[in-house]
Amino acid sequence: MKISKTAIFIMLCLTVGTMTESLAQSTSPDKMISFMRDKGDALAFTLPGWLVRLAGNIADNNLEDTEREMVQELTHHIKKIRFAVSESVPSEYGSKLKAMVNYLNEHKYEPLVEVRDGDTNVNIWGLFDGDIIKRLIISTVEEGDNMALFNIKSDIDMARLQGMSFFKELKAK
Repeated sequence: MKISKTAIFIMLCLTVGTMTESLAQSTSPDKMISFMRDKGDALAFTLPGWLVRLAGNIADNNLEDTEREMVQELTHHIKKIRFAVSESVPSEYGSKLKAMVNYLNEHKYEPLVEVRDGDTNVNIWGLFDGDIIKRLIISTVEEGDNMALFNIKSDIDMARLQGMSFFKELKAK
């Protein structure tokens, strides 16, 4: 069976088109934050880890021991926080959020929390390397109203957190 050059060219174009379309349906959390900043009225910020640690050290001055332990453990292992907050939801937000969820699934993020309460949706995904939480993605959307997206880069040890007294108290509730 002989295949013509035209047929090969058409198959190649269809293959490339399909691959391009599937790539376009995947949006990283950082690109999503940039989309929110550029297409809506969102404010976007990046906080370096040293600033998060400084804020944690200031905040823990007025806390009880168990709360202080929790704040120190969390803030001392955050490398960077990038986030966007907005009082309105851009029109293409739903499709972009689906594209971000595709990205999270492709890159092996685990869905940790999914809460629906009336018009409010909260989702948390985690990227793990063994027991270490490398990234946390937190999305909150109040339909047609407020939204926030956090991308947290960290090296938080989940096993250590689960062994801490605040985690045991939270689990007991």
